[in-house]
Parts: sequence; structure tokens; C-alpha cells
Amino acid sequence: MLGVAFVVLIGASLLTSAAITAFVSNVRARAAVHLPKSAAASSFIGWFWYSILFGAGLLIAILVFALIFKWTPHSRVRWREAFAGAAATTILWEIASVIFMKLVPFFDYQRIYGKMGAAIALLVWIYTSNLIMLFGANLSAQVHRMNTEEPIAYSGRLRPEEFRWLSSRN
Repeated sequence: MLGVAFVVLIGASLLTSAAITAFVSNVRARAAVHLPKSAAASSFIGWFWYSILFGAGLLIAILVFALIFKWTPHSRVRWREAFAGAAATTILWEIASVIFMKLVPFFDYQRIYGKMGAAIALLVWIYTSNLIMLFGANLSAQVHRMNTEEPIAYSGRLRPEEFRWLSSRN
């Protein structure tokens, strides 16, 4: 059931992102008719709309990652802990996206891998994205661990008194 909820969440976030992009593009096109045509004004307006779209994309990504980091663990996670991991994940993802866009043209995947070159590039991006997401999830878990004193579940195989020194925090 949780898997279905995440599919709906991802679909809703994609639709929201597309709706925001369409709305901003529509407003931008309508505003361009009424604004002056000077080079300085055109540059400023272009920067302004780019900032709006980029900021909205960042907020949506942070929200989606925060929801994932809040709902997927099998323990109670506070929103603050989920947002810490989500913010780090989003920032690293954006940096990796820029780096990936700059580096891909320099590698000729078609020459090395043939017709599967695009698939190999896609797999490299998916792998990089997963590493970034795992880093953010681990950061969220470490923030959660620092803020709580939840005991680790005892399985019955080890005697707790033998390993009491492990749980001491100095």
C-alpha cells in the first residue's frame, strides 16, 4: 500500500511541476507583451523567470524527498530530520545534474557502447541519483539518531551487558 502511495506522490509531484512550468510560461508570455523591449530589461526579466522556475523546482524536490524520508523508515521521523536530509539531497542532486550535463557531451557513449550508449548514460545517471538519495537518507537517519535515545531492538542472541560500552555516548 505504501508503494502505491509513493507512485501517486511521484505522479502528483510531476504533474505539479508541469503545471507550475506551464503557468509561469503562460504568465511570462503575457507579461512580455506589456514590458519594454530593451536589452537590460529583457536580461533582468529572463533572470527573474529563471529564478522563479528554479526556486519552484527546488521547493518541490525538497518536499518530495522530505515526504519520502518521513514515510519510508520503520521508525518515527520528525519533519525537521526529514527536511535536513531532503535539503542536502536536493542540493547535491542539482549539483550532480549540472555536472552531468556538462560532462556527457565530452564522452562519446555511442562509439564505446554502440546503440546502447544512451541506456548506459541513463544507468550512470540513475546510479548517481541513487547514491545521492542514499546519502540524504543516511543524513536524515543520523540527525534522527542524534535527536533521539531510542534503544536498538534486542534480538536475543547477544547479552546486552556484554555490549553496554557500545551504547555509551561520549
